[in-house]
Amino acid sequence: MAQRQPSRKALYFPIILLLIAAVGWTFAWFYLRGEARERMDAGVAELRSQGYAVAWQDRTFGGFPFRMDVNLTGFRVSEPSGWGVRAPSIRAEAFVYSLDKWVAVAPQGVVLERPVGGALQIKGKALRASLRELESNPPRVAIEGAGLTFTPIEGGQPFLLKTAEKLDLHVRPGPQDQGAVLLRVTNAQANLPGLLARIAPEEPVGMNLELIYDKASALQGPNWRTMAQNWVAAGGSAMVRTGSLSAGGAVIAASGGGLSVGPNGRAEGALDLDLAKAGDAISDLTGGLVPPTASFGGMRVVFQNGETMLSPIPIPIAPAPRVY
Repeated sequence: MAQRQPSRKALYFPIILLLIAAVGWTFAWFYLRGEARERMDAGVAELRSQGYAVAWQDRTFGGFPFRMDVNLTGFRVSEPSGWGVRAPSIRAEAFVYSLDKWVAVAPQGVVLERPVGGALQIKGKALRASLRELESNPPRVAIEGAGLTFTPIEGGQPFLLKTAEKLDLHVRPGPQDQGAVLLRVTNAQANLPGLLARIAPEEPVGMNLELIYDKASALQGPNWRTMAQNWVAAGGSAMVRTGSLSAGGAVIAASGGGLSVGPNGRAEGALDLDLAKAGDAISDLTGGLVPPTASFGGMRVVFQNGETMLSPIPIPIAPAPRVY
């Protein structure tokens, strides 16, 4: 009796299944591309309804089969109070199964538009941002840069930083309607104001800040100025959990709470301060009234009426930080 040959259908079946899966995944990817486009357009429409200007010269989608890429050229976004960002090119991507987690890079850098100070060009070896947990308040944002330069353009004023070997900025949601801002700057050259410039002129600078703020849900509005004002009106305040600035051998450490924003848009409140190796500069500022060997632990820095004051002396050392 002749042996029965195996059916060829058994050989074709896995291939047919694979082809069906590939066709199905292709249709799914194109469907998700349409969803991503609609979400993006809806978000842009919402921003425009609040007074933001959002535009680009060209937009393309790619990343098949497992990613969703959005490439924008001639991108620009600005809000009514004057803050804005523009970039020759923005490349963003997310996995197709997680379209609420995006990573974007600006290979040619960006231009930061400031309402006070004018345009600032930011370029570097790497400049990227990520955005996720979009429904949280605030959403989780991370901005990272390496080999950065900060150059005023179009008649803009100098920025605090000239260069930075590395910069990390994170915004994170927290419990009980809180938010956190984390900033770290490594090996930077800076335009230090007032006392800081005397403490360490032309020295490499490092910065570290961890700030916690409450009433995060009140930080809403059509522009940054209104958001800050709404937050203040709701009784919002911030606490510096850790903060330090090192310049050469000098170190300034700060901590404390009760920080807010005054009607002039500058910080108000006070921080506990500890200064190391700053005696010569402070002695010079006080005309020798304070000896260079004095201890500067347990001091306070006070932000009031647009000024930063060193207490209890008191010594004005710089303008208060501008929030808007």
